Amino acid sequence: MVFPLLPPSPPPYIAQVEVPFSDLQPPVDRAEADRLLQAGFEQRDRGSLEKAIDNWLEALQIYDRLVDLEALTVVYTALGNAYADIERYDLAEVALRRALGLAREVEDLPRRLIVLDRLGEVLLRRSAVNPAQNLFAEALELSRQVDNQEGEAIALGNLGLVAALSGDLAEAIKHYENAIELYQGIDDPIPETTLLNRLGAVYWRVGDYDNTIGAFGAALRQARVSIDLPNYFRALDGLIEAHATVGRYARALELIEERVEVAREAGVPIEEIRALRMLGQLYGTAGNLPQARRFYEGAIALARTAGEGQEELRLRDELAELLYDFLLTD
Repeated sequence: MVFPLLPPSPPPYIAQVEVPFSDLQPPVDRAEADRLLQAGFEQRDRGSLEKAIDNWLEALQIYDRLVDLEALTVVYTALGNAYADIERYDLAEVALRRALGLAREVEDLPRRLIVLDRLGEVLLRRSAVNPAQNLFAEALELSRQVDNQEGEAIALGNLGLVAALSGDLAEAIKHYENAIELYQGIDDPIPETTLLNRLGAVYWRVGDYDNTIGAFGAALRQARVSIDLPNYFRALDGLIEAHATVGRYARALELIEERVEVAREAGVPIEEIRALRMLGQLYGTAGNLPQARRFYEGAIALARTAGEGQEELRLRDELAELLYDFLLTD
């Protein structure tokens, strides 16, 4: 789908704000704009982001004529989030910058805080690390000014991500641990689990095995309780890599078998394929070619059945390389 360009940046409405809104707002227009806005949210909740965007773009034109700055802030924020979700980060940046400008103008501090973090995340996607860091720092300062604990946790987590991407791992650990502590106080398990996984990955990068196991283990326990499958698999993978790397193959094997079972029960073939591949790799590392081959062939068959063509090709290449390496060592 080709998305229309966003409307030009709205002119400064300072002089017009003094005009009574009732003189500027035809009832039909406002009702239609509100209907389109709500329809967009309903389409988004059903997963139809392109239809949601179409509705919001129509609503945007009406709110623009009505000079409704609050509504424009809401629509630009929704558009920015939707464009980011479909990976149109260029349009997401434009929409979120306008939302941020409007949020500052109407002094909507909660929305300003939300947009600062979201815009920073979009800029990270566009490899603009320094500008993203500035936005996260502003979000951190604002969240502390208004005593918004959740906003502070989000900003700290994002600053931790920037530090990790920049190679400042000590700073990343500090930000992640502070954010996790805040999340524990507000009982929000999913973002806390996400940060525990990120913390585990940073500890692994600095070679701290004990804290790696501690962070990934905590993430795994929380993900089990909250039935958070993405974080569950991420935590398992971190633990499997750490245990296998230091030679704790028995524990790594237990975790991979758990991964296979959960992926199968949840009906997520790609995760089961990855677990079977891990078993093949583990047995290959241990020198057990028959078992390694068995699991690789099981993963290949499942990939073919699930229609995962690219995964099947990669598995075939890895199995061929494994067999070749064993021939060389015989």
